[in-house]
Amino acid sequence: MKYIELEDINEYKSESINPAKMQEMVFELYSVPVYETGHPEYLTGKQIASSKIVVRKNDILLCKINPRINRVWIVKKESENVNIASSEWIVVRSNKYNPEFLAWYFRSPKFRQLMVSEVTGIGGSLTRAQPKRVAKYPVPVIDRNIQDKIVYRLNKIYNIIDMKKRELAKFDSLIQARFIELFGDPKYNALKWPIYMLGDLFTIGSSKRIYQSEQVPEGIPFLRISDLMNKIEKADESANLFISEELYEELQERDLVPVAGDILVTSRGTLGQCYEIKEQDKFYFQDGMISWLYNRDEKITNNYLMFLFQMPGFRLQIDEVPEGSTVNYLSIARLKNLRIMCPSIELQQQFAAFVVKVNKSKFVIHKFLYCTTHNTQSIIKPRPNTKESGKTRGGKPYADEF
Repeated sequence: MKYIELEDINEYKSESINPAKMQEMVFELYSVPVYETGHPEYLTGKQIASSKIVVRKNDILLCKINPRINRVWIVKKESENVNIASSEWIVVRSNKYNPEFLAWYFRSPKFRQLMVSEVTGIGGSLTRAQPKRVAKYPVPVIDRNIQDKIVYRLNKIYNIIDMKKRELAKFDSLIQARFIELFGDPKYNALKWPIYMLGDLFTIGSSKRIYQSEQVPEGIPFLRISDLMNKIEKADESANLFISEELYEELQERDLVPVAGDILVTSRGTLGQCYEIKEQDKFYFQDGMISWLYNRDEKITNNYLMFLFQMPGFRLQIDEVPEGSTVNYLSIARLKNLRIMCPSIELQQQFAAFVVKVNKSKFVIHKFLYCTTHNTQSIIKPRPNTKESGKTRGGKPYADEF
């Protein structure tokens, strides 16, 4: 397959506009903060403080800020207002390409990997993709009819994925309803169940710190929060970081590795998400970011505790930012002081049996989502042929990157 550089297909010519000079005019503004809503903001010129760039229907917007977050947006002309975008977007316009095909391609893992590999900035939300470098990235030369077929296929698959995600949400609602039926709302504890501190029910700690020098190219997966969240939400077993088998065995000998039945809890980012260690699990995890609950007291079951952590009435304790802090962090000290209502063990076991039954159905859907998502990535997975493209980057052929 032949590849060309992105700048060779991009017909966009930058055009700036100062909305403040047209105070009563209404604009459709594509900004990063409203990306998750799927719709632009409708603002008058006097509500927009800085200059913007003019975009039009079917332009593709690639977000420069923290490209680890996969933000790709196709401009949809929703009204007769002028479409504008903030300068945090790279704009791509091409009449030769189906805009949806390019959007899928820009979302592909390997393209994102390229963007992430060449950012500037000190980390996290302060990193930026470099437009001049992105302009040199390879794009496949594919017949428009084939592009259309690929888009049709991907859209059909992702419609099914969305339907399956809605099914998962219904299962979660079913479990939540059963929880309330058996135990009541943890916010009020109207049934007057005994209250214990989490630190009285579990030993709470974290892992041994793993230094970068102890990481290896392959071996035992070393999970960060994002990896653990993928494991919880998508049954995704993949990892990018590893430690050696020898180090893992050494940690096991020192009882520093979780065993089946222990619980891991996310302490930064998305707080209070729980994962129960399975018999077949073999991985290590990042200290300070993930906490470890072990030596469970017989007064509580794992299924009950893990679902309690999802209940809105209980999460009030987790989501409240401590006084004097600007960033929420679920420290070990905070975990130990979480107030846990403890119903009778018989009711907890009854609830656990219900959850196990529902989770069997959820697991099937999670596996379907995981396999389907990974298989669809190969549909447009970029694999440049350097003999045809002749392109190099930094003295290395593009094929080395994909």
